[in-house]
Amino acid sequence: MTPIDPSTVGPIPAPFWFVSFFKTLGFVLHSIPMHLWLAGIPMALFFFLFGGPNAKTCSRRFFFQLPFFMAFGINLGIVPLLFVQVGYAWAFYPATILTAWHWFSVIPLTLLAYAFVYLTVSLIKKGWRWRPLLTGTIASLALAAAGLILTSNWTLMADTASWHEIWENSSVASAVTGLGTAWNKTVFIRFFQTVALSLLTLSCWVLFDASFFYNREEGGGADDDASYSAPARTKSEPVTRYYKRLEENPEFKSLPPNKRDDLLRKQKRNMLSDDERERYLSYIETEEIEEAYEDTDDESAEAQFPVGENYPEWMRRFALCLQWFGLFTAAGLLWYYYYKELPLDPEGMAPILQTGARHLLTAVLAALGVFGLVSIFALFGKLRGRSLACALFGADLLVVSLWAIARQMIQNAQLKSYLDVSMIPQQVEWSPLIIFLIVFVIGAGVVVYLINKAVQANS
Repeated sequence: MTPIDPSTVGPIPAPFWFVSFFKTLGFVLHSIPMHLWLAGIPMALFFFLFGGPNAKTCSRRFFFQLPFFMAFGINLGIVPLLFVQVGYAWAFYPATILTAWHWFSVIPLTLLAYAFVYLTVSLIKKGWRWRPLLTGTIASLALAAAGLILTSNWTLMADTASWHEIWENSSVASAVTGLGTAWNKTVFIRFFQTVALSLLTLSCWVLFDASFFYNREEGGGADDDASYSAPARTKSEPVTRYYKRLEENPEFKSLPPNKRDDLLRKQKRNMLSDDERERYLSYIETEEIEEAYEDTDDESAEAQFPVGENYPEWMRRFALCLQWFGLFTAAGLLWYYYYKELPLDPEGMAPILQTGARHLLTAVLAALGVFGLVSIFALFGKLRGRSLACALFGADLLVVSLWAIARQMIQNAQLKSYLDVSMIPQQVEWSPLIIFLIVFVIGAGVVVYLINKAVQANS
């Protein structure tokens, strides 16, 4: 593609650093809830149909939170889109015009997904089992399709060399029909990179939710839907008898009910450590415990102390498993694309490797290593509870932020042969910039206030 003169593009109404900063920041803020849609809906549907008490609790909580994620994600997605149009209109509009009908379909797909998310939540509350599977699947597929189209458009926006070919293949009498397509291997690799990073964000959120927002009393409330709640059960007479004996131990008595039940389950399965036995069960002989279970099989014993009662601990184990899967997948895809695919096109891609982008991509992989290090500390019990949730959430935010910055640098490097974005004239209009900053700070403050109130309400 023939390079164009930056002076012919027209001045942008803000400093280029300002446009780049808020374009990247907006993308990071949009990515967090977007990741939760992408990976969370399939997980919640699977748990809804096939999960045990804890999995169903996770599914219920996620679906009831999903409209909130949708609202925030869609609104936050407007921020990077607006700054793309301010600073990159000369690349954004040609790409969207060539693929106009595909680009336009993002709107009905998003509206369809939004509507079916609300419908899914409504059906779950009414106790349906299979209908939520249908509506949730439609919502998930619609969001995935919209994500693929957006990924295709952002890829085409920086691939100026393919514009002329797409125009020739989709035009009629030299008129653009808007039916051009830009599907290639790069689009799908970038999309599945996003899916892999979505697994990390999802694992962080479910752990954060279980640590900060979960209230154990809600699991047994009268308002819980029957499709999620474990059947009401009472402990048998022998179990009740030695349970009272155990409460003579002040250490055992000080534990929350879910921890007590967890200790008894571990005793039943011979998984109790010497320290736990000495500290909590020292007031009762092991033979008495075995006698209490003598006439009960494994299934009835589990019914007396259901696994679903210790939701936060179950969620910690699940989140760590999901994190390791997401870590290996994300690291593999990022390494393959940035270190194997980019150098294959020396004319279009090699200049990228001569910039700081490659070093930043290395930093992304290093940040994934930090994520893994935090998970290792968690596996060995060095981090637990809210400290673990905050540490993992911080690591995820670091990974997503570095990834967004790297993508911005690569986009600028890809466009440099066509137009150097840093050379575009600037005519700063301070009035709208100041108003934007004031509104942005107020909005951020309101969000922080709401999150703080939610945490306090569930403490």
